Amino acid sequence: LLCLLQWWTGVQVLPSVRIPSNLVQELNTVWALLPPPPAVPEWAVERKEVGNRAEMYSVQYERTARPDPGKIIWVARDSDDLGWDIEDRSVQPVRCIEVKGRRDEDVIFFLSENEWAKAQIVGTRHEIHFWGGINLSREPAMEYAALRAAGYPMVISNITEKVRGGTYEATAVRWRIRATGQTPDQGETQ
Repeated sequence: LLCLLQWWTGVQVLPSVRIPSNLVQELNTVWALLPPPPAVPEWAVERKEVGNRAEMYSVQYERTARPDPGKIIWVARDSDDLGWDIEDRSVQPVRCIEVKGRRDEDVIFFLSENEWAKAQIVGTRHEIHFWGGINLSREPAMEYAALRAAGYPMVISNITEKVRGGTYEATAVRWRIRATGQTPDQGETQ
């Protein structure tokens, strides 16, 4: 501990330990106990930024297309629990828009279990906005104009119906396994 403390200005370790009162007060604060923020891999930071950028573009797209832009609400800023990112409250029932973005232009995206379940519940009120070719090094206003000129967003209405109809393919990429409480089969270990 003394080795660490000696790096602070005003701390003396020899011949006796002296720690300035302001440092003692700081070390006694509750936020001094906070662990360092978790290290997030660069790919995860980029993926989140691409998603944020796509959502921002959809909010802009919707607000410019509606007579009352204030009725377009970026709900994902407050909570991820809804299963969609944007609500268009200018119509009743409310349109629910999930936004997906990619750096390349391949129309591939992932829906969480919650997003898929909510898409099924909301049905025809659910849309997906897909933005491809997002380049984080471009200035957002310029990129938005370029992506709009390229035909984005691709708007997919009622994805669950489109999957059932064969227009899109949904593939389970992971499974959650949970014990049901039934007794395991003979020879199976618990």
